[in-house]
Amino acid sequence: YHKSGDTLAVGSQNGSLYLYKSTREGLVYTRFSKMKGEQPLSAIDWSESGKFLQTVTSDYDLTFWSLRTLSSVSDDADVQDELWVTQTCPLGYYVHGIWAGRKDSPIQVTV
Repeated sequence: YHKSGDTLAVGSQNGSLYLYKSTREGLVYTRFSKMKGEQPLSAIDWSESGKFLQTVTSDYDLTFWSLRTLSSVSDDADVQDELWVTQTCPLGYYVHGIWAGRKDSPIQVTV
């Protein structure tokens, strides 16, 4: 959920992010957008500003999404200084350095 509680982001096994508006105190959800990805999603975080989402796929690819353009962010530097409400994604700027950078590195599940 966005910190205001009125928008829900749902990650799916088909790699897409679905955005829903919540009304009537959470009793009614209406899908208003879909952002297409390619790999199953395992974690999602909202930015403090509510302008971005970050996701990690089951293959440990980190993707940033713009809610203004409803697409992935092409330049990660655009979100480098963004503050995140949570950090459930095991990859990202906040956790930079915990990965050894090799394919045989231990897998970090959460931070």
